[in-house]
Parts: sequence; C-alpha cells; structure tokens
Amino acid sequence: MTHNLTWRDAISLFEHLGQVEQEHNGNLKVTINSQLTVFHGVSASDVASPDQVNQMRHLLREHESHDERQNGRLLLVLNFHEGRIFNLAVETAEPIVVQPLDPDGTKAHVHSNKHEDSGRNVQPNHDAFFEAVSVPLEGAKEVIVFGSGEGASGAMLQFLPWLEQAHPATHKVVSRSETVDQSHMSNGELRAKALAQPNA
Repeated sequence: MTHNLTWRDAISLFEHLGQVEQEHNGNLKVTINSQLTVFHGVSASDVASPDQVNQMRHLLREHESHDERQNGRLLLVLNFHEGRIFNLAVETAEPIVVQPLDPDGTKAHVHSNKHEDSGRNVQPNHDAFFEAVSVPLEGAKEVIVFGSGEGASGAMLQFLPWLEQAHPATHKVVSRSETVDQSHMSNGELRAKALAQPNA
C-alpha cells in the first residue's frame, strides 16, 4: 500500500470486504473471513502510519486464497468500474473481480488529497482501488494489462505509474499493456488476445 493512504479509504475498503466496528477509544475492529484484526489509534481524517499500512497489507494478503494467487501468467483487464484478473494457465478458471468502492466516482476511494486546495483542479485518489487490484498480481511471473480508453483518463495509464511506484517488483513483470474494446469482448476473447502474439 502507498504511504499516503487515508483511513477513510481503508475503512471503505474493509467495509466492502467484511465487517468493521469503530470504537470510541480509536480502535478499529475489522473481521474478514472470520478473522479479526484490531487497528489502534484510527481517525478517518488521518493518513495511516507505515506500521498500520503493513498491518493492512497483511490482512489483504490473508483475504486472498491460495488458489486465487497464482504464480504464473496473469491478465489484468482494467477500467474504473472493475478489474478482472485472469489466470492464463487455467483455461476454465473464472477471473478474480475487484470492484471500486464507489463505481460512480462520487465518494469512497475517489476524493481529493486533503493537502490540495479545495476548488482547484485536483485529481481523484484511486489508491484503495488500485491497491486491491494489485494484491492478486503479487508473485506472478508475468502480467499483461488491458485497458479501455486512451489518454490520461484511462485507468490503465494511471494504474501502471502507480504500480511502478507502489509495487516496483510487480511492475517489473508487466510484459505488455494495450488498449482494447472491453465492452465488445467476452472473457474468452480477452484470454485469447492475451495468449496471442502482440501483433496477431
């Protein structure tokens, strides 16, 4: 996770994955898959400390099952509505689907950095969504990324620089990235394109 992840983002992510209980003493209890984790000294307006970020990351790793985290060739099909991660080694495997906390972009993981002046042309913060997308990619030998849309507004073109900074080891195994017409391609067609030669 990145160093500037706010607790507002983290709490929204945990609520998406499991149960969250905020106590008056500043403790945050998170239960995911029957596993309870307690974070101390939490304020929704604050940025998480490095130790807290490491604790969050451990919790996210535990959330991903062993079968889902394949150390092989993976395809990430990404837009701002969802990320789909395909294991290219298993033809019949269903993709892991990661959805934004707020697909419409009006709240949750999409908000202005609190250090920016309000009313100016500030950029949305997609850290929580990108972090959730990156977890299943860890340990892969190769990652192919398909995005939709061109220009700076494309999710893929924002995700790749973020990944390089936040998780350089994962970024190094990204072998190819390209824009595709996701809305008109089935899962099978996306897999086939990923497995084909780039110019095919």
